[in-house]
Formats: sequence, C-alpha cells, structure tokens
Amino acid sequence: MTYRSLLGALSVLTAALPLAAQQDAVPCGQDVHTSIAPERAGLMAPGIDIPVPPQGARDPGHPDPRRVLPIGPDRGIPQPTTPPAAEAGTTGPTTGNFTFFTNRECRPTGANTSTTAAVEPSAAVCQDTVWQTGNWFAALSRDSGQTFDYVNPYTFFPAVDGGFCCDQRVEYVRSHDITVWYMQNAYSASTGVGSIRLAVAAGRDDLRSGVASSWKRWVFDPTRFGFPTNHWFDFPDVSYNDTYFYWTSNVFRHETNGSNTFVSALRVRIPLSQLQAGGTVSFSYFRGDVAGNGGGASWRLANGGDGSEMFWADYINTTTMRIWRQDAAGNNSFVDRGIASFTGGTASCVGPDGRDWMGNVMGRIRGSWGQSTEIGFIWTCNSQGGRPNPYLRVSRFRSSDRTLVAESDIWSSANCFGFAAAEANSLGHVGIVTAIGSATNYVHCSATIIDSYQGWTGGLTFYSLRSGVAGPTGNRFGDYFDVQRNWVDQRTFVGTGSAMTSSSTSTSHYAWFGRDDYAPTWVVLNVDATNAIRVPIALDVTDRNSLKDGNTSFTRTFTPRQGYTVTAPLTHTSGGTSYVFRRWAHKVSPSGAWQLQPIGQLDLTVDDIGTEDDTVEARYDAQRVLTIGSTNPTSGVAIAVSIDDLNGRRDGSTTFTRVYRDGDSVTLTAPATTGNNPFRRWRRGTQVSANLSVTLTVSADETVVAEYWNYTPGTFVSYGAGCPGTNNNVPAHRGSGTPETGQTIDYEVLLPNGSSFGSLAIGTRSAPIPLSTIGMGPRCTLDVYPVALSLPFSLNALGFGSLSVAVPNQASLIGGRLSTQATVADRGVSTPLPLVQSNAVETTIGGRR
Repeated sequence: MTYRSLLGALSVLTAALPLAAQQDAVPCGQDVHTSIAPERAGLMAPGIDIPVPPQGARDPGHPDPRRVLPIGPDRGIPQPTTPPAAEAGTTGPTTGNFTFFTNRECRPTGANTSTTAAVEPSAAVCQDTVWQTGNWFAALSRDSGQTFDYVNPYTFFPAVDGGFCCDQRVEYVRSHDITVWYMQNAYSASTGVGSIRLAVAAGRDDLRSGVASSWKRWVFDPTRFGFPTNHWFDFPDVSYNDTYFYWTSNVFRHETNGSNTFVSALRVRIPLSQLQAGGTVSFSYFRGDVAGNGGGASWRLANGGDGSEMFWADYINTTTMRIWRQDAAGNNSFVDRGIASFTGGTASCVGPDGRDWMGNVMGRIRGSWGQSTEIGFIWTCNSQGGRPNPYLRVSRFRSSDRTLVAESDIWSSANCFGFAAAEANSLGHVGIVTAIGSATNYVHCSATIIDSYQGWTGGLTFYSLRSGVAGPTGNRFGDYFDVQRNWVDQRTFVGTGSAMTSSSTSTSHYAWFGRDDYAPTWVVLNVDATNAIRVPIALDVTDRNSLKDGNTSFTRTFTPRQGYTVTAPLTHTSGGTSYVFRRWAHKVSPSGAWQLQPIGQLDLTVDDIGTEDDTVEARYDAQRVLTIGSTNPTSGVAIAVSIDDLNGRRDGSTTFTRVYRDGDSVTLTAPATTGNNPFRRWRRGTQVSANLSVTLTVSADETVVAEYWNYTPGTFVSYGAGCPGTNNNVPAHRGSGTPETGQTIDYEVLLPNGSSFGSLAIGTRSAPIPLSTIGMGPRCTLDVYPVALSLPFSLNALGFGSLSVAVPNQASLIGGRLSTQATVADRGVSTPLPLVQSNAVETTIGGRR
C-alpha cells in the first residue's frame, strides 16, 4: 500500500469513528535509542566555496509529502469568525504599543541570500551576540543585531556528503547556555546519503568568536535512523524543553531516475547536557513510518511551556489534526483532533509584477508554540468561502489532554498571508512573523503579538519589518520564517523575515520586538580622556544610532547586556603637545568607583555593560624623550634599560633615545668598562652618580650621559734656586689650579719688594745657564731653554702677580710637560742688568682620556 493510499484509508477510518472516540491518546511506543560520537574534522575534506548556490541546492526537487490533502469528514466544528487582519503604517502613542526595538537588514557583504527569495532565515540570540542563518548564508552580529559579518556555511566546516546545501535552523538554549546550529547537507551519489550537521557553541565567547574550532559538531545521516542508503533529509524544525533538544525532518528516498520520494517524518531527541559537554551524545528517535506511530509528515515542534514534554503535529486531512506527545519518561502517543475544515492544496497570490510568491505553499504547518497550558499550530490555507485570499489558520489545544481550545483565522479581503512562524514568551503571549502580499502590495514580512492588548478573537494588526519591491522570480518565497524569545528580556521576541529588495535580490531581516511596556532602558557608554583632547577612540561594535568610533569626549547608546571593546592610540598630539597613553579607567554609573586597568594596555574589553551606564577614561601623560649618551667614547657603549619604551624598545648603544610617559621610572645600567676606560659616573644636568645603575623619574625631555675616562693627575715640580735681589729677596714662582686638559693654570710670582714688573718664560726644562755674562748677578741662571713664549706680567704693591694659562681640552696633551721661570726687574741691585730670576716650575699636564 502506498503512503497516499494509507492516508486515504486512515481518513475513511477516522471519518467512521465517533468524535468522542478520537479523544483517547493512542500509545505509539518509545524512541529507539543509540549514540553518536563528535565529528572528527581531520578526516574530512575542506568545504567548497559556492558564491551562487547551484540549481540542485536551490531546488532539491523534493515533492511535498501531501500536495493533495484528503478532504476530511464534517466534524461539526464551525468556521472561525475572526475579523480580518490589517497592517499598520506606524504605531500609536498609547501604552502597550507594538514596538520594534531593533529592526535591521541582515545581508552582510559576501553573503548570497539568493535571487529566488527563498531566504528562510532563522536567528538565535545569546546576550549581545546574534547568529542568523538563511538558505545559503550565515551571519554573526556582535552588537545586538546592529551589524552583521558574513559567515560562509560552505567553508566554515569541512564538507560532508554533497556539501552544505540549504536549510538551516538555529536556537539558543538559555538553561544550558548553548547555541545549536542545524545545517542540511546535499545528497551525494558517492556516499549515497544526504546528512545533517548539528553544531553547538557553548556560551557567548564561543559563539562570537566566529571560528569553527569554537563549535562542537555531530553529523547524522539517514542510516543512523534505520533508513538504507539513497535517503536524505529536508524541511527541518528545532525546539527544546528543560532536558532535551529536538529536531525533526522529512526523509526522502533518491530514486534511480533522479526523482525523490517522501518516505517518513523523523523526530530526534538529544540530551542538552551532552550537547553542552561536546562529547558522545546518546540520542533517540521516532519515525513516522514505523507501524503504530501514526505516520505524519513535516512535523512542527511545540514544547509545551518549557517543561518536560514535547508535542509535534501534522494534519491527516482537512478536518483532522494529529498531535503527538512525548512525556518526561519518553513515552510517545498521538491523538486525532477535529478542527474546522480548511482548503488545502497549492495556494496562489500574484503580486503587482505578475509573480506568484505562494507557488510553494504546500499545506504544511509552518509555525508552532507552547505555553504553560496550551499548544498552538499555524499554517496557510487556500482561499474558501468567506476567505477570498490564502490565509492563516490557528488551532490551539489544551496541553494536558490535547483538546481543541479555539481556532482563529488571520485573513484579509485584500492581502494573502503565508509562511507564519510563532513563539510564546515568558508571559505566555505569542509573537508571530508572517509573509504578507497582494495584487497591489509586494510580498514582505510583518510581525504582531497576541496578548492582553490584542487577543485571538479580534482583528490582528501587523507591523512591517521590511517592505518588498518585487516578487520572486521562481514563484517561490521560501518555506519558513522564525520567532524566538529574546533571552535578554524573555517578555520580548526575536523574529526573522525576508523581502525582495530588487527584482533580483532578496534579503533577510533581524527584528527584536515587543510592547513598549517592556522597552529596555538603553545603556549609555561615556568615552572620555584626560590631559589630551579629541583623542580618536576605536569601538568594536556599532551602537543603536549606527555610531561607532569617535573623538573624546563622546557617548554611544547600547542595548542592555552589550559587550564592547574600546581601543586608544598609543600617542596623540593636541595643543602642540605630544601625549602618550598610560591606562584605561572604567566605572559603572556616575557613583561607581574607578577600576584602573594595566598600564599600557590599549584595549579595554567589557563583556557585559549590564543595565547601568558606563564611563571609560583614556588617561594620557605628556610624552618625554630621554637621550642616553656617553663620553670616552661618545658612541657604541651598551646601556641596559629596565623597561620598554613606548615603541617597545629597551636596551641600546650610545647615543640613542627612548620615549616614555611623563612620570615613568627608568633604571639605566652602564658597563664597568668600555675598551680601556673605566666607568666614572652618570651625569644628569648638574647631578652626578658614581653608581653603575641609576634610577630616574622621567619628567622632561633630557639627556643622561655615562662618563668614562683613564685619569692622569697633573703635577707642578719646582727646580732651580733663583737669584737674590734687594734685601737678598729671591722671587718665588709656583703653579696653582688644576694642571689638566680643559682646565686653567695660574702661574704666580712673589717678590716682596713692592710694585714691579717682569716676564714669564715658557719653554723646556734645561740645565742652568749662567746669566752673569749678560750683567745679572752671579747666582742667576736660566733654567728654561729654549724659551717658546715670554709673557709679561706685573707685581702689585705687595709684590704679587700671576698669569692664567688655559689648557686646551685635548687628550693628546696629557703627559706633556712645560717649564716656566719668572724674570723680575729689581732696581735695588747693583748689577749692570737690574734683573733677578725666580726658581723654575715644571708642569706635567694631566687629564681624562
């Protein structure tokens, strides 16, 4: 018996049963249990970048499991009398107003979101990090959905089977702080299967890293669920409860003629704790084609209010829905519940450009949700009496016994509705995102909320995420949108939708929406600097006003719980002064205490701004240049420096410079000798230190010199006796001062006879030469010969006189000798030449070399 004939027989059977008999749950056994190890990336080839999805990826050629839905028996359930829905241009000022807190396009550079418009976006939010996927792209936002970076799903992980294909779903599970990424691979003739990959990022940091190594992953192919080869997966759904993660998929058989045949629906359960751990997972599964399991196709999951149960559903004809349940013990059952009749089959809604965006609406449940007391399912119905256009049917059931609670239609005499997704928030309110279009209104995506402000029984008002400008070229708009709770505030929703932004381009949108009752208080980041002004600060995330970097002082406004990194430049010039960064200081709210960051760390990262304003302050000091020199020699002396300067430099050879912050403490250490010269001292202006190491606080641009020299002391040696004059007085001659290079020598003469004059002979030491032959006294001798220079001098009334001689600062003079002797006029002597001679002084020049 074929699958369709089986469904037909079931429809006849259920038609013959009394309605009351259909209320009892039918046990359908427990799951099959097995396990799977994590994927070993090293055994697989790298993925292939496919910038434009191939035809096989765009349309795998799978038939809908139930294009011709059997007409069910009359259940006596009246058609819903819901008023028509409408779209609002803007929201009003009253409390409870529907509000988009964030509504951004998600089409990062490099992402191909298809020219067929079948984007099928899904998004998960972990604190300030959004992971959004579509049929042929993935995107990562680190700034709460303000901007997105492209992630290539074809190359992010190694290729499996035919490589990444299309359908993706993502879900953030707050209880275990994991993001689960479901990826569908293409069928491969060589492997004989088309598998799916589950990848898990644990926590915020792994998710926002944007690298594959941060994800743990597992590959499931149909053979793990008892199917033979030549089978593949399609049309997924994902959900979770307190303990388990669930995913569903249709399973198709690839025929030898290239066609594909629906075989079964599959539901898989995996412990959340094992996904979090990242090792081998023990999973269980439930197949719809197993005898007694009740068949089914295109299952949609509803978790029943985050408890320990899981529900999923399909309809078996136009008046009967089959609802499965798995309880906490793992027992499965289903019930058939009558619903108001609807019209199945392929719907049609032609837009202004003649393109039918409902060409792939195949009568499958697209949305589901669970509250604490009820579960709900939503799908597109074809037009029928009172419903002139394709519309949405909503059926709600009591979770305790799966009894029908109520039904509503979302419809309009002008617009068509399709591809609706739904989720319940922490208050039990339901958020919906759906596609809307008409003959005069291009297909686009809109959202609404069902709560105390707007109930199921009233005409719903929808608010557009993004308007469209064209219809899909392939008469196909996709299969599904997505709605989840935003775990930053579980009263609010995250929704994804899509629209054509040109006749050949589609794009997805990320929206955070809710009532203005739950609007967050946006958090302000104040960015300041000390000393320097207008310092350019780089910010790694974009704020809610599309602002990012700025010059101090400035502010940025963020979603609560946003993380950020600010980066300061190392140096900055303002007001003609060069400044250098010292450290970041951070405080929460104006009353918080400053938290000082490490000196020199240019980045300040805050993982969670929380819900209070932050202030960060880049603290700058004046920039100081320290020049390190040497003497004897003036270059090439290796000096050790205790800290890196601002350019990362430390030790050097004289003469060199280092740049520091004002107030930095630096220790300089000189070698004890360089060549043949010993270290003598450090000289810093007028300050000197004889220690090899000197520590100084850099407070100005200055020079420090390591001085080296070999020291030869200078000497004065008196020789010769001189000759007496009046009163038998002999002129006394001596040298005073420092007889070294670069110094001044004072040559003094004393003859206590009163005022007089004379000359100082400068020359070479010689043996005494008698001067009596020229008319001087018998004891007078010339002890300097030859005379190189003769300098006149005078004696004062006390008989004292001196001459100063500057010694050039030339190392070549060290060790040199010169002799001096004074000749003084003495009128009291009776010799023909009234002159007397002093003793002679031999000067040896000393100094440093």
